[in-house]
Amino acid sequence: MSKIKYYAIKKGNGVTNKIVETWEECKVLVLGYPAIYKSFKTKDEAMKYLGLKVKEDKPDIEKEETIKKVKKERVKSEDIKNMFRK
Repeated sequence: MSKIKYYAIKKGNGVTNKIVETWEECKVLVLGYPAIYKSFKTKDEAMKYLGLKVKEDKPDIEKEETIKKVKKERVKSEDIKNMFRK
């Protein structure tokens, strides 16, 4: 199974700031030209290389609140257990 690579082309044959997913696509745009390009394991890395805006994951506030509640309840239950151990 081949791993997907992302080829970020800053400057190629008639293209700038382009991302392609195969070497076949990339070589058509870069070989024989004074191209500037690089391969990456993730699309986000390729976008950063090209100076493009990467979509940032925003924290899920509801999820964070649920985690806080669970931790709080866990502490309460531990306090109760400790009361009966004495």
